[in-house]
Amino acid sequence: MAVTIKKLDGSTVKPSGAHFKRLGMIRANLRKGYQVEYAPYPNENGSWLVRLVRPRRGVVSNAQVDSYFQIVAKNQDEAEAFILKNELWGGALAERIAARIGKRGEVHAINQMNAGTRMVDSVTGKGMTFRNIKQYQNRSDNGLDMLAQIRTVDPPPPPSAGDFVAFEVKSTLGALDNPPGLSRAQKNPGRNNGFVETRLKRALEGSGSYPALSDADLDFIEDALSALEDSAMHFRKIGIRMDHSGALASTGGKPAMEMTAWQ
Repeated sequence: MAVTIKKLDGSTVKPSGAHFKRLGMIRANLRKGYQVEYAPYPNENGSWLVRLVRPRRGVVSNAQVDSYFQIVAKNQDEAEAFILKNELWGGALAERIAARIGKRGEVHAINQMNAGTRMVDSVTGKGMTFRNIKQYQNRSDNGLDMLAQIRTVDPPPPPSAGDFVAFEVKSTLGALDNPPGLSRAQKNPGRNNGFVETRLKRALEGSGSYPALSDADLDFIEDALSALEDSAMHFRKIGIRMDHSGALASTGGKPAMEMTAWQ
């Protein structure tokens, strides 16, 4: 089903026509403090409502809406994917939607690895499968995307079966696009208060809004921190490419999921 944009009066807005003629005005309004809001539920006809809201001045109890648009799609994920990919309103919704895309990518990575999918490591050129795939994140969904142990290595090690691997997952919509890079905080993953070490310690201590963990998870993290001290932990980035429906997608020779250096 093709995704379309409609005004509330029922008229269709074509991506190459009237809609993009409004971009300049909308971007100017956004610079003045306008906000884009996304309704948390669909209308009865399955469309999703998005609105541009004027900034509030003084004591204002109700939001002042500048304009409404409807996005007709199969589900909210498809609607949000369309907004981000087509830079609706100059990408004003990109940050909020990027978080949803990121979580979708993490689910793909975890499911593939739990299924025993063999991944080729671009750093060593070796094929690997993994076990004990864990995710340690706080209540804001920030933290370590994945921690796992190597199950098999082909050809033989190093790295060795049993070694720990910390993963940062970066996801994008578009089978030909490149996933985002690491943030400044993620650049240093290892020892001496690196990204992985600090996140694992917070999860172990239950600090920084990390939830309480089971004894098995606590033991697993302690083993991982010991491996980090012994240089038996490796750091990799997993890039995820998806189509507009959020499914893994691979075209043009680029893999839907790839394991590269943490950089």
